[in-house]
Amino acid sequence: MSGDDTLTQHFQTIYNEHKELNNRIKQASNIILPNSPIPLLSHQIDGCKKLIQILKYSSAALFDEQGLGKTLQTLITLKYFLKSSQFLIIVPNQLIQNWICEIKLFDCFTVTVYNGSKQSRQITSKQCYNSNIILTTHCMLKDPFLRTLKFKIIIVDEIHLFQSTQTQFYKNLIKLQTRRLILLTGTPLQVKLEGLFLMTSIMHKDVHHLIQKIQDFDQSYQQKSSTYSKLFSLIKNQFIRREISILNDKIPDYQELIVYIDQIQNEGSIIQQRRNACSTVTIDNDPIISQQMIDFLILESKSNYFKVKKMLGKFEFLDIQDSYFNYLCSLSKVQLYQAALKIQFPLDKKYFFGSLQPKTEKIIAFLSSCSITKFLIFSQFISHLDVLQHFIPLQVFRIDGNTPNDERTSILTNFKITTEKSVLLLTYPIGNVGLNIIEAKCIIFADFSYNPNEIQQSISRSVRIGQKDSVQVVYFVQGAVENEIFLNVRKQLNRNGKVLKMLSK
Repeated sequence: MSGDDTLTQHFQTIYNEHKELNNRIKQASNIILPNSPIPLLSHQIDGCKKLIQILKYSSAALFDEQGLGKTLQTLITLKYFLKSSQFLIIVPNQLIQNWICEIKLFDCFTVTVYNGSKQSRQITSKQCYNSNIILTTHCMLKDPFLRTLKFKIIIVDEIHLFQSTQTQFYKNLIKLQTRRLILLTGTPLQVKLEGLFLMTSIMHKDVHHLIQKIQDFDQSYQQKSSTYSKLFSLIKNQFIRREISILNDKIPDYQELIVYIDQIQNEGSIIQQRRNACSTVTIDNDPIISQQMIDFLILESKSNYFKVKKMLGKFEFLDIQDSYFNYLCSLSKVQLYQAALKIQFPLDKKYFFGSLQPKTEKIIAFLSSCSITKFLIFSQFISHLDVLQHFIPLQVFRIDGNTPNDERTSILTNFKITTEKSVLLLTYPIGNVGLNIIEAKCIIFADFSYNPNEIQQSISRSVRIGQKDSVQVVYFVQGAVENEIFLNVRKQLNRNGKVLKMLSK
């Protein structure tokens, strides 16, 4: 029998088994939920019942959009299965405190946080035996102690961070002892649909192993995609996806405003000319063309090409004699952007070109003139937050990757309770997941992540259950390159929304 025939036979066996599994899930009914410490909305009641229904026979995935209460639904479900059971909850490090606060609402749970140094974990490992919930982080899965425990259910929060079965996280996850998995994320679709298939395959070892074989097998991309689609059609009945729009009668729509800044004349046509010139050459075959390509990379890095040229007093594309300009050329896009910001905005000198960067001035002017009293400002660059924090003439709070976990809760609390007009500065990876900040009525994007889901996650910090007011979302777009990034992000968000609606049916 050929390898192709073996793979087909293996697929057919799995297909038949999961078809029967789906039939059993559909037949399950008569589920009575345990008491909740806070009233559940109708979609949360339905979500809990569906989760329980699926978990009786299979692993499950809760892919509700941000702001619909995935954490609460998960804990109600765990309470249903609590009798003589132990659960493992795996979360990003920055969400530990959020989960602890939610778990404390339930008097039936005893929780141990398994995290930190090797010495501290040796102490807490003894407490794990007397707890029905162990809370740990993604990076702790490599710890051998967790493999010695048997869990009834393992919950993985923000599973979208691991959309490849080749990661060490996945390899460690499948070594843990459990009967069921619950996967949680509000943004299951990241860049490719294939990533969604691979991510959800971890719910079933047979599907996971088959996908591993498919990846190793010599098939065309179309053949692999077709097989992934067929496999996903089997397990998609085991995930739940609802959108925030189901609460339109409870959460007001947010209003969007786009502020365009410093549009350089003919910048868009220059970018297209450079792109066309660079598309037909390679870096190795011509040193002059190679430098043109480097110039183009600079041009694409947030429009800093024009600013760096102005800073160095050079306006010709190939005039690159300055040694510092050569240094800038050697940097990555992100490094270049950060370096340019530091040069343009030394914090001990307010004026370098005679004024602040136009975008910073516009943001400050908007904050000063707006009647709203609480703002969230997102940026992907620490150096950009440094500038904003230094010059914004309001009370400023800040949470980024350098903020210790034990300080984040108090910073967030102080921002929520202050009566002064205030701003909370956040970086995308830290501030756009797991936070409930409905007190903020305006969200400002000072720059844009290349990942469209990070934009949507950021908006959901305020536009979520409990929000009573219409939130204003403001995008500050500077130059043609940033505008192109912004438009691409919007297109990807629209595409992702259509795909997820189709898969949810």
